[in-house]
Amino acid sequence: MTLNENGELRNPNEKVSNAEYSKVVLRTSFHIKKEKLKVYYAADVDAINSSKFFPLN
Repeated sequence: MTLNENGELRNPNEKVSNAEYSKVVLRTSFHIKKEKLKVYYAADVDAINSSKFFPLN
């Protein structure tokens, strides 16, 4: 996500595009008394921050 099609770092001032994104799967476990609860969560992840820039720094 932070590299362009040539494998170079993106310019942090380039326009944001939502045409590309990555997926991530998170997992965790909770132990409650003698029981174990496993939680899996899948999400789409965009590599921009709240200022609409790619977070390269």
